[in-house]
Amino acid sequence: MPVVRMPDGTQVRFPDDMPAEQIRSLIASKFPDVVPKTPAEAAPPAAQDTFQRGTILPVEKNLRTGEMNWAVPGLLQGAYESARDAFTLPGRAMRGEVPMTDAAGNVSPEAIGEGFNFALWASPASAASRLPSKAAPVAKPKPEGVQVAEAARRLGVDLPRAAVSDSVSVQQAGKTLTNIPIGGAPLRKASEQAISQLDDAALRVQQGYGPGSVAGAGSAAREGITAHAKEVLPAKVGARYDVVDNLVTPNVVTPLTQTGRVAGEILAKRENAKIAGNSEAVNLIRRAVAEKDGLNYQGIKDLRTAVGEFVDDPAKIAASGISAKEINRIYGALTDDLRNAVQRSGGDEALAAFERANAYAAKKFAERSDLQKVLGKQASDEGVFSKIEAMAGSTSRADQNGLLRVRGAVGKEGWDEISSAVIAKMGRDADGKFSPDRFLTAYGKLSKTGKHALFRTTGKNDLANSIDDIATVSRRFKQLNQFANPSGTSQSVMSGFGGAALFVEPMTTIGTVAGSRALSSLLAKPTSARKLAQWARAYEQAAAQPSVKTQALLEARAKVLAIDLAAETGTPAAVKQITQAISGVGRVPAEPQDNGERRQENQDNRPNGQLRMLLPNEA
Repeated sequence: MPVVRMPDGTQVRFPDDMPAEQIRSLIASKFPDVVPKTPAEAAPPAAQDTFQRGTILPVEKNLRTGEMNWAVPGLLQGAYESARDAFTLPGRAMRGEVPMTDAAGNVSPEAIGEGFNFALWASPASAASRLPSKAAPVAKPKPEGVQVAEAARRLGVDLPRAAVSDSVSVQQAGKTLTNIPIGGAPLRKASEQAISQLDDAALRVQQGYGPGSVAGAGSAAREGITAHAKEVLPAKVGARYDVVDNLVTPNVVTPLTQTGRVAGEILAKRENAKIAGNSEAVNLIRRAVAEKDGLNYQGIKDLRTAVGEFVDDPAKIAASGISAKEINRIYGALTDDLRNAVQRSGGDEALAAFERANAYAAKKFAERSDLQKVLGKQASDEGVFSKIEAMAGSTSRADQNGLLRVRGAVGKEGWDEISSAVIAKMGRDADGKFSPDRFLTAYGKLSKTGKHALFRTTGKNDLANSIDDIATVSRRFKQLNQFANPSGTSQSVMSGFGGAALFVEPMTTIGTVAGSRALSSLLAKPTSARKLAQWARAYEQAAAQPSVKTQALLEARAKVLAIDLAAETGTPAAVKQITQAISGVGRVPAEPQDNGERRQENQDNRPNGQLRMLLPNEA
């Protein structure tokens, strides 16, 4: 019998078969204030559930429990409950709320049902799996200076840091220093070397396409277009008419009714006008028209081809004395008679093939006519190239469709010569001297379609990418020209940070401390120029937003830069002096007499009239 110690310390024996709940009730009846109540006994009377329904979505909230449910019964309610059960299954299983096995040790039906429901919602094909996941971070575009530096590296061009920095102060100082005869020599030399390397890169790309001869490109275009017009296009058209040949019965003849009628009209008109001599156009078809039964399909086709040779060649018409209007009328009449012959000898299927061949021939002959316009009557090889180059441009002479037709006519090798000649002209003057500005101007005149057709349709994308890189680097060189200012005011003072406040431009501070040659040398070297750019940004921040933080950053940058400045000036011992000189923001005080147009020599808060101490490298 179980022995239970009572709250008062006494021990009581209970029968073995007495349920534990009954034992607890007996103890609780004797010691009601000591034995804790069960959750059911301790719970207050059940409150009546109240619900609040949404005004937009069909959901309702149980105000007592906080539980959300669909307010629309049926399918939506079932879907909600199914989803809720699926996502709470792992927790309920761990708490033992879902029986995993039955009495026999097998997987319980409840576990099977819950698992199946979970699989439906966890499947990649479920609606839940298509819920938006965390958005992938959007890649930020690289700074322009980084893009320029990467393009230069791919081309093998060593750019001075002033050309790749995104700091306006560094760019401005670089442009200013290149105009100083002696002080700007290091930066000017580095820029000249970079432009020379850019010239070499353009030459390598041009040679990758071809020899770069304008006359050679025009000659290649002329040969390609001529062969295309006389050989390729007629062969393509002939292949379409060969289909008709296989559908007609060879021995069926057709009278030349339409041709005879037109010939009669031509002769009557000449007789009425008393025109001397016979019509040479009518003479070409006189015997055929005289045939009582007419000609078979092949006979009419060959006759039309013979007449067509005059129609297609104005020079041949002029040499033969045939009237162009008369020969064109004869050709049209023969086409009508040939159409009748096709239907008589081949039926509707042959006629349909004939109409398709005629439409294709008209399209190709129009294409041939457009190509011949490129050649002109007496255009030189240079003139032919000039027309093609203009087609690739973006002016009123641009012709994208014509450019693509020429591309198809001249073939890959001829087109490579044209592309090479276009590149050879870009960026060079009459003497062949390369300039980034000229290259960028010429490249900008090409249309997007023109660039693609000239540089990418031959499969040489690596060379086309190099052209884009050359344009990127050239654009930065051209951008630096924006900082040219003859008056010099924009290079000396920066304004706008606070109304009347004027601050000495950071590069002016460096030039004052170290001299223009040292500054030029810093800007020409990537490592030191990077430190200079970091200091300039800190300087501008301290001027625009003065605070303990910005001043501390300026002092830290100044300490790093001072080491390089001391080395450039040949005064390693002056690091401390240089650090002090560039650790503050120099101000330009405005005087009542000059409204701020004059500046004191003192820019580091020395008493008026007191000169600063000269550095060891200064006289």
